[in-house]
Amino acid sequence: MKSQAARFLELSLVLTSVVHVIAMFSMALLLMPALPGATTANAARLEYIAGNPGLWHLGWLPWHVCAISDLLLAIALVKTNWVQKLPATITLILTILAVAIGQPAELMWNIHGSELARISLKMGTLGCYFEFEKVMFATVGAVATVFNALMVYGLAWCIASSITCSRALTFLAAVTGTLLLLTGAALLLPATICPPQSVIVCSNAIGFCLMTLWLILASEAVLGRSRPEERNGRMARWRHPRRDAFGKGLTAIGNSRLIRYVCEFIPPIKMISDIEDVVYINYLVDATKIEPLVPCGLELQRLGPDKTLTLFSVLTYRHGHFGPAMLGHFRRMLPSPIQSNWRIYVRDQEGVAGIYFVTTAVTATIVSLGARMMAEGLPMHVPQSGAVTRRGQEGIEVTLVSGSGSAPDLQAKLKACKRPEFKGAWKDCFDDFDSFLTYCVPQDRAISIQPWYRQYTRQEIDLGITLTDCEPMSGEIISSAIDTIAGVGESSVCFRVPKVSFAFKGATSSPIRLA
Repeated sequence: MKSQAARFLELSLVLTSVVHVIAMFSMALLLMPALPGATTANAARLEYIAGNPGLWHLGWLPWHVCAISDLLLAIALVKTNWVQKLPATITLILTILAVAIGQPAELMWNIHGSELARISLKMGTLGCYFEFEKVMFATVGAVATVFNALMVYGLAWCIASSITCSRALTFLAAVTGTLLLLTGAALLLPATICPPQSVIVCSNAIGFCLMTLWLILASEAVLGRSRPEERNGRMARWRHPRRDAFGKGLTAIGNSRLIRYVCEFIPPIKMISDIEDVVYINYLVDATKIEPLVPCGLELQRLGPDKTLTLFSVLTYRHGHFGPAMLGHFRRMLPSPIQSNWRIYVRDQEGVAGIYFVTTAVTATIVSLGARMMAEGLPMHVPQSGAVTRRGQEGIEVTLVSGSGSAPDLQAKLKACKRPEFKGAWKDCFDDFDSFLTYCVPQDRAISIQPWYRQYTRQEIDLGITLTDCEPMSGEIISSAIDTIAGVGESSVCFRVPKVSFAFKGATSSPIRLA
């Protein structure tokens, strides 16, 4: 079980990262035209401050929030039991000193500075403001920056000594802290050898940008501690089939724990789609082969007289303008990608039946990333290509080409056939085709596990499939992914549903008991 303190640390670290990103934008957009070392003349800087007090105050606001978030992060490090106490305590002391020195000066510069700039312009005594600015700039840019540099060293010490992280993260902290330390110390030098203010301001900005980058990467490392990579499901490794720089960037986004954490605060959005040509490919598999894929907290639905078998299904279909229901008729502008859901049948600890997605894939990258970030039950990947193509009146071909990505592969050439007569293991599990459909089709609930929150999530969907709409099919199926997941089993039972109206109804979460 993850302690409340560890969850507080994750929240504090993510909050600090987000606030620092906002603060860097506010610095560049709102404060930079008025700070010492800006390209504008001194009189123009005062006119900006006096003429835009709202923008001046708004520009400083994120930096005040940064101080609060830094303090919360330092407290969270001390409270978290897996963080070593010595570096955490030292970091807390350094953070308190940085906040205690920097915030009073920033608040005075923010509140008193705009009024003083207005009076100085009105009275023609510009030197009055610049004397005030010189003191504030020395306090904020020198003393507080030095303590911020020491705080960065402390944060890096806490992370590096407590969890396994890359050397690059530690090296980045060393470079960031050193740059901030030198920048702050430069302001304390005699005027004859002190670098120009423009150089100091630029170095300070670069240092805080690097600090923000370090916070983001540290957030990924800490979140990765409680959300390790898994063999299947949403925490399985995601890899885009493009291998160029753009594809590698998408891969980094797809594996980001930080983005997924932030997206948890976004309420679920009702999604709908007018789906066509849903092709079900089903296998009876030895339950011992599937059991390792079932996350702790869920139970595999077993079939057969000895409960030694289970059903594994692959559903592939063509979306019909998949998107938020609130778009109304504008949803017609959205794409209609191919999606494939690879699922097993489970029950949660309350005995509620549902399906667990071992993997899923969709041919639209933006849909894949959106589902991966915002939908707990969808471990969505991107194939290199995919298609569901009708061949004549009774044939259909399903293709998923994984390429160099992490999506599964599938090649199926199916034709309409008579209703199958069950024999062998299929007969042991189901009386006939109708009883099989009764079990397989009405699975309108996806269940996933979030062990870091000790909860499972049920995502309810509405398909409205009538069993009489299911058309039996048979044919050749080739898939290395199916072979890896299910191994060699009984022959498949396939069918097609021509049209489905998909609607995501919502999600609920409940606590689980973990061993």
